[in-house]
Amino acid sequence: MADIKAVQPTINEAEALLLKQYFKDNEFILKKIRSLLFGFEIDSKSKKIIKDMFKDENLKKSFRKKIFPIFECNEDIAIGQVVDFWGGTESNIFGGSRDVIYQTITSKEKLYSMLTQAIDLLSNPDGKQVDLNIVKNLELDPLQCNLLARNLYIKTIETGLYFIKTISDMKTEDLKAVKEKIAKDSAK
Repeated sequence: MADIKAVQPTINEAEALLLKQYFKDNEFILKKIRSLLFGFEIDSKSKKIIKDMFKDENLKKSFRKKIFPIFECNEDIAIGQVVDFWGGTESNIFGGSRDVIYQTITSKEKLYSMLTQAIDLLSNPDGKQVDLNIVKNLELDPLQCNLLARNLYIKTIETGLYFIKTISDMKTEDLKAVKEKIAKDSAK
């Protein structure tokens, strides 16, 4: 199977400031969020902090966009900065066999469902956890799409949280430099 590429989130200054407000020098809560999203037990105090934090719908949307960008287009998004969860899938399936296409699409669909469920956990930490178990039965999952989705989920969450931590810890001047570099690179 072709390597499924991660979708690169964009940096919006207002969202970056919002993420900084909640997560600057707060790796502790990002680790608690990671534990929650990976299905590990967290204490009730941490659950309450997370639930209260994500009552802010702007934070929830900004957080989701850094982990799980869903296609949208509005005047706030610069030209060349539109991202989509399904973007890049064509490079994984173009010219591929029926199995590769099936494996790619099915694992991405499963990943989409897992990420949606994960984002819901931010508002309801006691909700249904994402199932990270592996189906070892080759008759039920001959192309191991669940394994691929599981591994992509872990990678997506970890990469997204790292991105959020990095943005949160940046100085304002550094953030502007990164935005300029992204704009310059997207113009190429």
